Amino acid sequence: MRKKLVITLIGTLLAFTMVVGAASINGDFKGFPIVKVNVNGVEVASEVPAVNFFGKTVLPVADIAKVFNTVIEWDSTTWTANLVKPQVDMIFADGTETIDDAEVITNPFRYMHLGNENIFTTYVDVDKLKPGAYEFRILILAPNGETIGNSGISRYEVPVGDSSFYWVREFEDVPFDEAGNYTFQFQIKYNDTFKTVYEKDMFVVGE
Repeated sequence: MRKKLVITLIGTLLAFTMVVGAASINGDFKGFPIVKVNVNGVEVASEVPAVNFFGKTVLPVADIAKVFNTVIEWDSTTWTANLVKPQVDMIFADGTETIDDAEVITNPFRYMHLGNENIFTTYVDVDKLKPGAYEFRILILAPNGETIGNSGISRYEVPVGDSSFYWVREFEDVPFDEAGNYTFQFQIKYNDTFKTVYEKDMFVVGE
């Protein structure tokens, strides 16, 4: 009996030490150890931190949704959070042309040269949408995060029985003033607010 009691006591002390140790690394929130969460090496910033909840990491759904470009639809009558993630693809190209009644992308690319004398097209394919009217746009962000381009707002109504559409938008004289990654954000309006649901980088190189 004494041996069993000692083993049980040691196990309890070890468990207690592990919890206290975890709490002492990042602090605690409401009595639970804080867990740092990184996505591709970048820490997820949140007013309410992720915590270790009895051995499981619990994260704020709003912050994770933002990181993964996912929209949250909240149903207050059932207290249900529905995560909405449209399937989006974006291609940069010199333009498009019609061949045999089909629109064909011409000269797709990933790189652009420095300067503001440019004309190019973004081809956006969107799927996994509910029927209904949508407003959407593209923002262009410089490497420092500053918005340097805006497509303006476009609208499309997805008919019943369908879930997709494609959109072609031409840009001209975008100020690519420094080398680096320029982020193109495709945004859809949900609940009167534009939400980023897809991002793609264009790499700008020197002469």
